[in-house]
Amino acid sequence: MVLPVTAGKGRVLLVDDDADAREAVSEELAARGYEVVPAGGGEEALSLLAAGPAPCVVLVDLLMPSMDGAEFLARMRQDPRLAGLPVVVLTGIASSRLKRLLDAKACFVKPFDTGDLCREIDRICAARSRP
Repeated sequence: MVLPVTAGKGRVLLVDDDADAREAVSEELAARGYEVVPAGGGEEALSLLAAGPAPCVVLVDLLMPSMDGAEFLARMRQDPRLAGLPVVVLTGIASSRLKRLLDAKACFVKPFDTGDLCREIDRICAARSRP
């Protein structure tokens, strides 16, 4: 399911195995003008990245079955076309080192304020759209 774009701010790939979390974040981002491409896991997300235009940011949960977020990021970064995509980590793990260890632009610990997340995505996507 790809939610419709209302203002053309950019495409966001949201990788999270929790359907309720995907829906809540997707609705908030879509309301703010983002095209949200949700994926229920790492394999699905890699397929979506291979098939479509690159997003301005990838939001990824760390704790997922079959392929966790760290493995997804490692595989994504093996592709030169995807290696430079900015990443925001969404996790239930509180650690001050995660952002640095995963080379992420930001790390949000669940439950997080979706307004704060959206402001961070605004900042990242606006920076990527500048020449």
